[in-house]
Amino acid sequence: MISDAVVTTSSTAPLLSFTEAGSHTFAGTIHLDGVAEQFEMVEGNLLVLGTDKPLRHAGVLVAVQGPNVTSNNVVRVDRALLEASKAILELTGGAVFTVDGMHAAVDVRPKGKITANVPGDALIKIHASTMHVNSPAALVSVDAGAMLVTGHLVGVSGGGTLNILNGALVRVDNGGVFRLTGGSLIQFGSGTNTVNITGSSPLCMGCTLTTAIPNLTGVPVLLANGATTSNVSVAPGFTAYGGTGSVNVSGPSGAVLKVDGSTSKIVLAP
Repeated sequence: MISDAVVTTSSTAPLLSFTEAGSHTFAGTIHLDGVAEQFEMVEGNLLVLGTDKPLRHAGVLVAVQGPNVTSNNVVRVDRALLEASKAILELTGGAVFTVDGMHAAVDVRPKGKITANVPGDALIKIHASTMHVNSPAALVSVDAGAMLVTGHLVGVSGGGTLNILNGALVRVDNGGVFRLTGGSLIQFGSGTNTVNITGSSPLCMGCTLTTAIPNLTGVPVLLANGATTSNVSVAPGFTAYGGTGSVNVSGPSGAVLKVDGSTSKIVLAP
């Protein structure tokens, strides 16, 4: 955990690199927390967001080449700001990365903020490897915070597979905001690539599962606790899945996106 301190690197090499064969287990990978905060207006929502930058790194945050790694998450951002210009997670060489806990792989907590500028690239990259998300949360969760991405959210190539076993690709709660521009939710590359999303829990009371969000037709979205289709704004021309690959969504609560709360927002634009 990095709290009340600043870690700055000048290297563009991965911050954490796992190459040793075998299986490795960690309670958590990167956890950022700070002190300073300010009000910010994000897509019409007034949020209190952290401004401290405990980690300043110009390269990939976590790279796994080959081994099996199990962790509670990849990165958790509490009251802090993470600015990413490269992938947060990059899997290559037949790696298997498992998120096994109660939190999302990328977990933005209250007052947390991630800004990612990866135009033409992806924030989470799975090449000839497999990622399992066993968490009941999601691959990406934004809870009363903000996550703003320029580029693709997930890139799957080289015969890669992403399995989300009981959650969504993106989940937003308690007035949080997730915004993605200049890319797709999932960008497929060469090879036979697959994303499997399973919602094994029963559909929650009062929840709505829809595939009729304007400009996002056919993509399952779960709306809960007062959220409506207006909480998801998709600009014309947005492509949810780029390239050629399979996205399989199943289960009574299976959804690519989940919006929980009447002020939570997802904004997507090309």
